[in-house]
Amino acid sequence: MATTMGRRTSAPDNNSTDKLFKSAQLGNKEDVIQALNDGAAVNGPNYKEIVSNPLLSAATRGHTDIVIILLDRGAKIDIVNKHGHQALHLAGRNNRVAVLRELIKRNAPLNTQDYNGYTALQSAARSGNVLIVQLLVKAGAKTDLEDHKGYTVLTSASRAGHYEVVEEILNNDPACKDRADDKGYAALHCAARSGDHLVVEALLRHKCKKDAIINTGETALHLAARNNRLAVCRELLQHQVALDIQDYQGYTPLQSASRSGFDLVVQLLLKAGARTDLHDHNGYTALTSAARSGYDKVVEEIVSYDPKCADAADDRGYTALHCAARSGHHLVVEVLVKKPQCNKHALTTHKETALHLAARDGKKEVIETLVQYGIDVSMKDNRGKVAQDYLTTDNENYIHIQSLVDDRNKKGSKHVSRKLKSTHI
Repeated sequence: MATTMGRRTSAPDNNSTDKLFKSAQLGNKEDVIQALNDGAAVNGPNYKEIVSNPLLSAATRGHTDIVIILLDRGAKIDIVNKHGHQALHLAGRNNRVAVLRELIKRNAPLNTQDYNGYTALQSAARSGNVLIVQLLVKAGAKTDLEDHKGYTVLTSASRAGHYEVVEEILNNDPACKDRADDKGYAALHCAARSGDHLVVEALLRHKCKKDAIINTGETALHLAARNNRLAVCRELLQHQVALDIQDYQGYTPLQSASRSGFDLVVQLLLKAGARTDLHDHNGYTALTSAARSGYDKVVEEIVSYDPKCADAADDRGYTALHCAARSGHHLVVEVLVKKPQCNKHALTTHKETALHLAARDGKKEVIETLVQYGIDVSMKDNRGKVAQDYLTTDNENYIHIQSLVDDRNKKGSKHVSRKLKSTHI
């Protein structure tokens, strides 16, 4: 202690305070007691924003006996560091079970939120520590508080895939299963998007709303489909979720998967009975979306499942073949023209064939494929033009089309096929 004119004062001894902090950090019980007896400040230096103090340090490192001593000597149980963490947060985050029990026994505030909005329970849920979660829930910690991003204990655990924590929360607070944030995300949406099928199964088993939509109009199945979460899609389908709900852009889960190129998800949804004839708000179906994006495996899946959709057209007369030809996806074009249900001479509302579109946009490989498979190059659009009219006579595509057609007419398509393999444009 400091002295004034030979008298002892109550002013904290800075040396003793430093010793207390270091001893609490190291777990040295005798030195902690000695430092306190020598006048150390039990709550540490009076910094404006403390990084730590004796209690916080001891709680972090699991020194339960030091925590007890400090609390008995007047340490503030609710003191926070510069991140807003109390001893309860730090004990929970670092799996210090004995310290946590002691703090709970001494009525530490259970629902204080740090500067990210996390309570001790939310921190434990995010890290998947089920024992800490059990202790805090049993002590009465709230499960409905949101962090600064809008996540609750359940949605945090769901998006992180912590199945046991999810079960614990659901068993103790069943009503929280459908609680949604300001974007409409409930726990099922979070788990479906992140891809944890065990969490999805737990939520469905607890009778959550399986077809609830978020602010974009998407269901959990949409989120799983567009993020390629095959196991989650399978789990949702086993619980008979709605297959053909359209979101606010007109996408069904099948369309979401198709336009992203996820052929295995597409296959699964088709086998479950998803409709192929629905149009989004731009007029595209699952097939035309996949065709214009170049996903040949998805196109193969859809036309194999529903051959008649190969010829379906939008209000401009565009079929999947037109979409693929215009975008330059020759592999998709080849998948389609091999199908007997695909009319390779289908016309748009401007009477354009797929060859017209490919020629107009200079898609060489598409031109080759269409000619190889016997498209009629003499067909005229509503301007009276054949495909080659969109090319100048000295254009290499014009010359190549003519060469391919001449060969096809003279020697048949087999020769054209051999020529294509050896031709470099």
